[in-house]
Amino acid sequence: MTKQRFYKNIWFWLFVISAIVAIVSLGLYHNAETANEHLEDKIEAIEDNKPPKKTNTADVAVDNNILQRQTGNRQNNKKYSIQKEAILKTLTNKKMYGMTLIQATQDFNSQGQTLLNGREIDDSLSKTKGVQITLKYKNYGDNDDFEPELDEFTVYQGNQEATILNQEADQIEVLKGQSAEMTFWVNLPKAVSENNKIEIDYTNDDVSNGITFKATVN
Repeated sequence: MTKQRFYKNIWFWLFVISAIVAIVSLGLYHNAETANEHLEDKIEAIEDNKPPKKTNTADVAVDNNILQRQTGNRQNNKKYSIQKEAILKTLTNKKMYGMTLIQATQDFNSQGQTLLNGREIDDSLSKTKGVQITLKYKNYGDNDDFEPELDEFTVYQGNQEATILNQEADQIEVLKGQSAEMTFWVNLPKAVSENNKIEIDYTNDDVSNGITFKATVN
């Protein structure tokens, strides 16, 4: 019986084919990995050269107003006297809201009189330092309801900030074209008899400007 040569054996050729397939697969994997690395390098290079994202004007208004509150930067606020309407606009100069200071007084209404005897410190109105503030507000351009919030106001006596009580009256949400009045109360740092000049700042996140009312407490 003649012995079959190894290279004529089927197992030999199966081994050869398997080796070739393995070598080719390894080469393809290496090429794919290299190509992927090149692609990642190109994507990274493109991202590095991307132009900066456009700034959202609404975000700018929000950031500016937050910064103004945090730093107390009030120099750019336009000043208004009593009974003069202040206009608040967006960065695109759209007329959004109007606000008018009606009075700043120590002639307290019935709710103010109740606050004079407040048992909780946050609701207690001082007879000598307390002031009642009434404003009119109007929604000119906001398609949503407009209602001023107490934390959007800051009241000053000289360079010192007053304490705004967590109490308000008559405040309602107004639709576009509507107006309403609101009343709230503050305790000044010093007695009104010592300094009866106050300033009331207002701004909100939908507008680009802040406003300041100057008033004499009566």
